[in-house]
Order: sequence, then structure tokens, then C-alpha cells
Amino acid sequence: MKISFIVPAYNAQDCIEKCLFSILEQPFSDFEVIVINDGSTDSTQSILNSFASKDDRVRVFSQENAGQGAARTFGIAQARGEYIWFVDSDDWILPSVLSRLSRILEQQVPDVLLVNFEFVYDGHPAVPSSLVPSHLSGTIINPTDDVSVFAAVSCWNTPPWRLISKRVHLLEHGITFAQGVFYEDHPFAIHLMLTANKVYVDGGISYAYYQRATSTTKTNDQKAFDFLTIRKQCLELFKRFGQYDALAPVVSTYILPVNFYQAHVAEEYRHAFLSRLKVDLEPTDVDFARKHGDWVVQAFGEAAQAGDPALIEKAYKLHAFRNRYSPAGAKRFLQRVRAALSHRIMVKIVRLKQIILSRQSHAGVDTSGRRFLQAGEGVRLEPLYIDVRVKIEDRPYVTVGDYSHIGGTFVFERGLGSITIGSKSSIGGGCKIICTQEQGIHIGDNVMLSWDCTLMDSDAHSLNPDVRANDAYDWKVGVDANRMGAYKDWSQVACAPIHIEDNVWIGFETAILKGVRIGKGAVIGARSMVTKNVPDYCIFAGSPARFVSLVPREHWEWEEIIHALQADPSSRQMLEDSYLSSDLFASLLRFRDSEEFRSTLAEIKKRAPEAKTILDIGGAGGVMSVALALEGYHVTLAEPSGDTIAGVQGARNLSQVANELLDSTVMTRVDIRQATIEQFQPTGTYDIVYCRQVVHHFHDPVMALKKVSSLLSEKGVAMFVREHVIFDDEDKERFLEGHALQKYTGGENAYTAEEYCAFIEAAGMRLAKQYAFKESPINFYPHSQEAALLLDESSISGRPYSFIAVNKESA
Repeated sequence: MKISFIVPAYNAQDCIEKCLFSILEQPFSDFEVIVINDGSTDSTQSILNSFASKDDRVRVFSQENAGQGAARTFGIAQARGEYIWFVDSDDWILPSVLSRLSRILEQQVPDVLLVNFEFVYDGHPAVPSSLVPSHLSGTIINPTDDVSVFAAVSCWNTPPWRLISKRVHLLEHGITFAQGVFYEDHPFAIHLMLTANKVYVDGGISYAYYQRATSTTKTNDQKAFDFLTIRKQCLELFKRFGQYDALAPVVSTYILPVNFYQAHVAEEYRHAFLSRLKVDLEPTDVDFARKHGDWVVQAFGEAAQAGDPALIEKAYKLHAFRNRYSPAGAKRFLQRVRAALSHRIMVKIVRLKQIILSRQSHAGVDTSGRRFLQAGEGVRLEPLYIDVRVKIEDRPYVTVGDYSHIGGTFVFERGLGSITIGSKSSIGGGCKIICTQEQGIHIGDNVMLSWDCTLMDSDAHSLNPDVRANDAYDWKVGVDANRMGAYKDWSQVACAPIHIEDNVWIGFETAILKGVRIGKGAVIGARSMVTKNVPDYCIFAGSPARFVSLVPREHWEWEEIIHALQADPSSRQMLEDSYLSSDLFASLLRFRDSEEFRSTLAEIKKRAPEAKTILDIGGAGGVMSVALALEGYHVTLAEPSGDTIAGVQGARNLSQVANELLDSTVMTRVDIRQATIEQFQPTGTYDIVYCRQVVHHFHDPVMALKKVSSLLSEKGVAMFVREHVIFDDEDKERFLEGHALQKYTGGENAYTAEEYCAFIEAAGMRLAKQYAFKESPINFYPHSQEAALLLDESSISGRPYSFIAVNKESA
């Protein structure tokens, strides 16, 4: 297991769900979440129990209220992951960061990965942290090599949620949290960075640090006195590891903690705080801090020795006066004035340039993004040109989500439609997005369009030269009359919306034409011409763009890989043979014409000649269900996926097409339900329970087959067909290595024939017939019988067998 998340939770009913969902919904699953309920008195425990019951990655523990330090220390003892990441219950991690961070951990194997973050507010844009020095970003460091580096990655700048720590490192060095006090994270971070030799500093923003007024770090009360205990622990750590002198500027901030005093000690407690600090101070400590600290530390030393808060305030005022009225201060003031004037002049020059160089100036031009643009929170706008023609309305033509970075040209040739851009997306400079129809152009979240891309949702003109003969003249007339496009005839121009789904990357100078959908996670190579749909998670390139490969991913869901492989020419035959092609109707026709189907029908009529009802378990896109319904049977399909190819939506679409083209009564005989075998609620029993390549996917085959047994009518028959059979463990390993989908989904399995028989027996059924690979076309199709007889069964990976069973009572 790669990562153990440790989440302390105290009265977190309002925030814990968002925190946990941010972890559990990551496109990466090699982790556990350890939540410690620290004596909550609200509904936190019931919320945690609900998460744990639905996701076995969540482990919930409870303790009497003892504080975050105790909760985190307890979590370390329970953790099983290679790395530990502490997350506060009112914060969250950003979407899709775990795949990237886990890859860094795999490649660099650091003792610690230092996470970057953003400050998140209610009603205000998020602000990225500036605590990661740019020269350290993306590098491996030894924190104690340089005092400025140590200060940047430890102490005041490093709460525990910034530190993804190797678990064995924490255990070997006995690194835990102070308990029973606040500000327990200081000695943890110092101890960790004093012992870590290999720290990776990540520049990407991965963590959302929520700023709420009631946070323990924002509350200035008597908790501040706990820091007097914490500072002693920190100073002892510097001495224990021989870094007291080497890290003197940092050490001085703990001897005389002026920044903490200013930020966290309330006015009414400052005199008492200084008095208690004075008791702990040795004259040599003060001299050391004054020698190595800045003017603030030096001034605070005087205030601490005197026990007088007024001295530090006087020092601040004197410094501000000198800073403002000294020659250096006057110089800085003049520099700020010059910079402000230069900025204003440059803004005016840019706007004038946009006007002078604009394509055309008319009533529908917006070069400021104020008239036709609706932008969300935190959006950054580069030079922007929105051109609305013919039918100009006062409305947002371009809508942008939060935190996107947008530039380029947006043209609405007919004044119709809208262009929507999601959150955290980027539209590069020089991009042109041209909308001509009411359904518009839609770009999802986390999309990157590189420079100079073009999106065009129409042919612009008719392809027929006779029809477009006057188009150029009609356009000129409109421009001359200052009514751009008013005389253009769009009735003969083909238009269709463009959809770019989430997490897509489009290379520079790419053109995307009308009607194209680019699936989520796809990549389009530079200078490509995209004329057809691109499935999810595929890389396309060229002119016209063609399939190159699948995008590299850590893990695929079953439905995702089935959709992506539709674009891969080398996978086409495999998908057709498995009846998983996107053209389900063609698959239906092939299946009905196959020897496998004819032999299946013969087996049904032989074993249950009076059968009328069939339950198809795990029937994917419904090819087998509809084929059986076309033979007159009443078929219920139970399939857990809702997918359009390998799930119930595909089955519903297929039954409707079959109803229209083959048999207008077939839909009356097909009942499609989205459910696993465990969830399935029957309306009665079934004459046939049909499972095609399903049993080896059951999590608990015996329990599932017991449910099958309960669903059989008195003379019912269960058919487990084309089950993968292996001879031994070595044979299973060969089968899994050679399976076309196992490397993507990891969901394949196989058993010996004896194990399948044992499952049937344990489920309360009796094996009526076992068909080995060569004994029935149900198994060896699409091979002919003659070809099957020539095959060496031992050379066939996961050779299909079929098993016919009945209930023992009926037998």
C-alpha cells in the first residue's frame, strides 16, 4: 500500500464529508484512510461509520478527546502504507493529485515529500501559497545543508499536512506529535527535517488549506501559552542533533518567538506571556538570539527581558518611521510611484493596440471581456477579443468557470449559441473559437488548449460551388455596410456543436472541426486536424487525427478501457469477438448467427424444453439478452454497469433498435435492471439462469451461486458458460499475463474445473454436465469444430469451459 491518510476529526460533521470525498474520489486507489474521532459530541461518528461501511479503504477509530497530537500519533501506529499523509478534517486535497504524487514517490523514493498548497476562503478566490521557493521546486534537498532551506521546509512554514513522510522513517526515528498541548506540529516538523536526508519539494498545488475564523490557529486565547512548552521541545531537538549553531537564525526564532507573539498572543495575555518567557530565558540564550536574529528579534529580546509589551510596539513604530523617512525609504517610495505609472501607461498602450489591430470594429466587438463575458472566481484574462455578429444580444456569450486562464478570439458569426469553459482550464494565446449554432461549443474542467488552436463548429460555406458562388461578395457587402455577416446565407452551411470533456490536452496549432467530441482525459498531438470523435483517454495525432495510443494511466475502470479500445485498430477484432464493439446491433447480428448461440439454444431446449423465463446475469450491453428475447423467451438482464456499451444503457439502446428493425414485440420481453447479483431483487423464479463469463468475476463465487440457486424455478437450469479454466497456479499466471484487459483493469480471474464444480456443489446445486473446451461450440467458437480438434488445449490461455447445473432438490 502506497499511502496512509491520517485524519483527526473533532466535531467535524460540517466538513468531514468533503475532506473524505476529496481523497476517495481520486483516480488512484492504493491507499487507506485512517480517521480518528477525537471525542466528538456531534454526528461525526455516524458520518464516519457510513463511509467505512461503503468503502473498505476507510478505517475509523475513536478516542476520548485528547487533541490532534494524540490522534495523529495513534494514527501512525495503525498505518500500513509506505507513506503517511496527515490531512485536517476541515481541509481537502485537490482533484486528481494522487496519481502525480504517487508517481513522484515511486520515482524519487524520498524520506519526505513537501506538498504545496493554496489558501481557500468563503466568498473569495483561493490564493496559492508562496512558501515553496521557486529555485527549490521539483528538486531533492537535504534540509540541514542550508539554513534558509531548512527554514523554508520546516518550523513555522510546515504544518503536518504539507509533509508526506515515509512511515518507516517516522518509526525508526521515533517521530511523533507532542500531546496535550497546541502547536504540536512544530517539534514534529523540526524532528522530521533534522533526520531526513532526502526531501522532494513539490511545486504543484495539491492541498486546500481552508481559512475559517474559528480555526485553532486563528484563535488568540490562552492556548498561546502552550507554545512556551513547545519552544523548549524545539530547542532541545536542535541541540540533540547538533544543529543549534548551524541553524542559528532559525533557532533564534524559537528562543525569542516574536512572530508567534505578534500573530497568536492576544493583547490581554501579552504581559503574562512575556513574564513566563522571561523565566525560561537564560542570558546566554538572549545574547545568542540577538546575535543571529534580525532587528525584530533583537527588539523582542529587550521586551522579554523587561517583561514589557510596550517596548516591542515602540520598536515597531520607530522602525516604520525610519523606514519611511530615511533616504532608502524615499527611494522605495519613488520606485513604487514609477512602477504604478508605468503599469497604467502599458495598459493604455495594450488597449490602443487591440483597437488599432482589431479584426473589425463594429457594434458587437468586446475587447475588454466586460460586455459579453461572465467569468467565475479567480479567473485570469489575457488579451481577449469577443466578436458577436448579426444578432447582437446583451448577454454572456462566453462563460468561464473558476480559476481558469483565458485568452484568444471568440467569434459568434450569427449571434447564436454560447461558448462555455469550465474551471481550472487554460485557453492559450492566439486560439480562435468560432461558434455558429445554438447548441454552442463546450469545454470542460482542467482542459488545456495550447497556443493558436482553432475550434470551428461549421463548414463556414456550402461545399457546393454553385451554392457558395456569391458568398465572398455577400460578405464584402456586409462589411462595407458595417453589418458584418448580415448578408451571408447560413441555410446551406453544415453546423454541429463541439464538446471537449474534462482533463483534455490539445497541442498547439490544432484544428477541431464541427460535431467533434473529445473524450475526457484525451490528448491531441500538436498541429492535428480533428475531424471525428476521440474516445476517452486516447492519444490522437495527425491530419486527419488518428489513434496513436492510450494515455498512460495507473488504473482503468472496466467501462473506461472498453470505450478507449474502440479507437485502437489492433483491438478491433478482440472487441468484436467479445461482443463489446460500440456497434451493439452488429454484435447482436453476429451472435445470433454464431455456432455458440445455436448450441446454447439447443442446450436450453434439451435441458428445459418448457422454459419461458431467463435471467441473464452480468450480460453487459444486452447482446445475449436481446438475442434470447428474439427467440421468444422473456429475459431479465441484471447488469451492475450503467455504461452505453458494456452496461444497461447500451442494453436499452440495443433493445430499442432491435424492436424497430427486427421484431416490434421484443421490448415487451426484455426487462433490464442495473444491479449486481447480490443486489438483484427478483419478481419470481426463472427457468434458466444464464451466466456468460461471469462466475470468475464474482467476489465470492459460492455466495453468488447460492443466490443463483434461490432464483431457479422447480425444474430450472443454471448455465455457466465460457468460464476461464486454468490447470494450476503457473497456468493462471500465464493466463493473466496474456489477457488483453488484465493489464488495464486488473479484474480478471480464473479457476480450475474442479474449483468451479466445488462452487456449484457448495451452493446447493448439482452439476448436470461439464463441457470441456473441445466438447461444445459454446466454448470453442469462433473456431470451427475441425480447427478446435486440432488445437492443443494446454496452449490455450484460460480455455473456456461450460457448466450446466440444477438444484439438488429438483434433481
